[in-house]
This record gives sequence, C-alpha cells and structure tokens, in this order.
Amino acid sequence: MKKTLTLIMFCLATAASVQAQDEIEWLTADSTEIPSLEEIIRIESDLSSTKENESHYRKIWGKTTFLNLNYTTTTFSSDAFPTAGGTYQREFKNNLGLGLLSGKTYNFHKKPIGTVLFIGLDYVPMDLNFNSFDEEAPSQQFEQATDEPYCLPWHQKKMTVDYGMSLGPSLTFYPFTALHRSGTDNIRLQFYFRVGYHFAVAMIDEVSPRKGKDKKTEYLWGNGLSKSYGLNLTWGFVGFGYEHRQFSTFTYRPFSSTFKTGDLETEQANNRLYLQFRF
Repeated sequence: MKKTLTLIMFCLATAASVQAQDEIEWLTADSTEIPSLEEIIRIESDLSSTKENESHYRKIWGKTTFLNLNYTTTTFSSDAFPTAGGTYQREFKNNLGLGLLSGKTYNFHKKPIGTVLFIGLDYVPMDLNFNSFDEEAPSQQFEQATDEPYCLPWHQKKMTVDYGMSLGPSLTFYPFTALHRSGTDNIRLQFYFRVGYHFAVAMIDEVSPRKGKDKKTEYLWGNGLSKSYGLNLTWGFVGFGYEHRQFSTFTYRPFSSTFKTGDLETEQANNRLYLQFRF
C-alpha cells in the first residue's frame, strides 16, 4: 500500500514539474516576442514615412493632364503653285500662329519602371490653331507676263483656323527620383509621337483688287491627317516643349466660287514652341 501511494505521489510530482517547466518556457518565449517601446516607435515612424513617400509620388505621377499654349511657325505649299507656270513662289510662311492644346497621358502601369520610366498613351481631344498669312506680291516680271496674279488667290492675305484630335505613344522619364530629393523628384521629361485628324476653315481676302474690280473674299474648308512628334520638360506643374507637325496632304475645297479655285491639295508643316501646364 505504501509503495502504491509513493508511486502515485511521484507521478503527480513529476507531472507538476513538467507543467511548471512548460509554463516557464512559454512565458519566456512570449516575453521575447513583445517589442520594446523603441521598436514600436521605429516601426510606426517607418510606416508613416512610407505613407508620406507614397502620397508624395502619387501626386507627382498623377499630373497626367496637360494644357499647351502654342506659338507656331507654318509653311504652306502645293504642287499646283504657281498656276501660271515658271519658277515663282511655291511656299508661303505665316506671320502669326497661335494655338491651344489639351490632352491626357494614360500610363500602362501604376509605378515607373526602374523608378524612372512610364510608358503610356497620349490622347489629345482638343488641338485648336490659328494662322495668319500676309499678302505675297508677285514680281513685276510675272505681272507683265499674265493678267492673273500668281497662285491665284493663295498669294492674297489669308487666315486659317483648324481643329483636330490626335493619339499616340509617349515615354515619360523622372530622371532624378532615385536621388529622393523633393526639389528634383517632380522634374519630368516626355517624348511622344501622335497621329491626328484635322478640320480647317480658310478665308482668303483680296487686299489689293485690280482697277475696276471689287474686293473679293473666298471661304474654303479643308481636312487632312497629321503626324507629329515632340518633347517637353516640366518641373512640377509648369514647363515648356517643342513639337513638329506635318500634313503630307491637306485638301481645301471652296464654299463659294469667288475665285473659281477648285479643290487644292497642299502640304503643311508646323513648328510649335509651347508653354505647358500639368494638372
């Protein structure tokens, strides 16, 4: 009987000892997993810094809407010039060109490749332009050879207004983001290529009508496809850029028959310097 009681007491003591040891080990292990106050402060600081950086870059990368104020130089020519034959003026240049363009860049990914590059698609729903051309006086020799002014009536004073839309790929670089300096993070360099369609209205005004003739004005409309490429550099919300735009064929058709011009296929080229705003 004594042996049995002794055995039972020994088993109970052993079980209690094992349970106590397990509790000590659990408490010890658990206490090592509890972070210190310094670690908690550091973790919260890191999280706050990460959120601030993400917010900072989202604001920079989110400026994908742009508005351009353009100053344009335009050349205007046609294989039909001059109408009377011979070597005469075949190309006219504008004396004033202004434009307004707005669009948006749609990036294909949320974060830049290698922290510096976005690949996207530019969509321009509004490209509005005005050009004015002075009268081009024909040479005296030419006037003696024919009763009609050369390139009738295109040598006269003229104005054109065109409106178009365009679409094309773009590459946007943030060259200084790797430096992590707030003063240079928002410097952006963009290259683009676009294809567009344009509709235009032209007014040709006879500045110096011949003797005994009333002053004439011709109204025409035209349309054509354009190709353009350019680049811009912005810092924050403002920048500047350059664009070259080419119309291989832009056809004008008369609303009236004042000069009996008929349809005219022209070639046009624009060089545009612009001030850009980003939103």
